[in-house]
Amino acid sequence: MKMTVKMTVLALVLSAGSIFANSFEVKVGSSNAEAADKWGLDAGIGLNFSVNEFFTVGVETGLQWISWDFATGATSGTGTLTSTEKVSFDAYNIPILFNPRFMMPMGGDGMGGGAAFIPYLSLGIGYSFMSGVTTYPDSWKAAYPTVKDTTETYSGLLAQPMLGVLIPVGGGGDFGGADTGMKIMVEVGYRYNQVEKDSYEIDMSGLIVRAGANFAF
Repeated sequence: MKMTVKMTVLALVLSAGSIFANSFEVKVGSSNAEAADKWGLDAGIGLNFSVNEFFTVGVETGLQWISWDFATGATSGTGTLTSTEKVSFDAYNIPILFNPRFMMPMGGDGMGGGAAFIPYLSLGIGYSFMSGVTTYPDSWKAAYPTVKDTTETYSGLLAQPMLGVLIPVGGGGDFGGADTGMKIMVEVGYRYNQVEKDSYEIDMSGLIVRAGANFAF
């Protein structure tokens, strides 16, 4: 019941954002997590409403996918060839954020050409839902029929501060042409996110590095 209520509230937030939004962005890159000493895919999409040239509010979602292995200490093989048995874990984490953004337009030509680049700070807060897929060695499943791959759902609060820059394509700086409404974006930040199921907790906090594009409409 609690999960249903949370999903309903988040859906309403996303719907409200899409009604009033005046820019759309897509970005892709990589992130890591404290639970794993590895980097994985990190992608995001967002809708933004511009309050003024210095401030926007928006909503964002996306996907963080990180896969890592656990060595079990058991070995398999024949003769002199052996290998360590490993259990694999794939984390598919979907963050949903309310994402206010503070911007500082810089480098305009003073003649209506617009800013050449726009540094920004985003302070996202929200919730995430993660599907954790555990895959066991084939030898285990063959020897013990009760051993099966499992999928568990985790969830938890998150905070995501990001520093970035928007670079207008056309219409910016001393040599800007017609404003295309498109901006290249690059950002780096940190996701504070611990997801849990019952009493089991996984720390998905870690660095994020992404690049993409922002489109006005």
